[in-house]
Amino acid sequence: MEVGGIIESNWDEVVDNFDAMVLKEKLLRGIYAYGFEKPSAIQQRAIIPCIRGRDVIAQAQSGKKERIKRKIIMSPRLIS
Repeated sequence: MEVGGIIESNWDEVVDNFDAMVLKEKLLRGIYAYGFEKPSAIQQRAIIPCIRGRDVIAQAQSGKKERIKRKIIMSPRLIS
């Protein structure tokens, strides 16, 4: 997503750091090991609803980092 782009959502909660997402320690270490310091805009809005069992449809730019981000979002068994 381009900086300043529009994000449409029916989810109001935005989490601006991985530590606040209550992820399992191994997953959190892996995220930081890949060099991610701050969640992307889509991660800030999509991870928590996934953790809470909500149905989520999310779209982001394509690319290597986005594939990794989708894997993080779509790994509910790794989330506490």
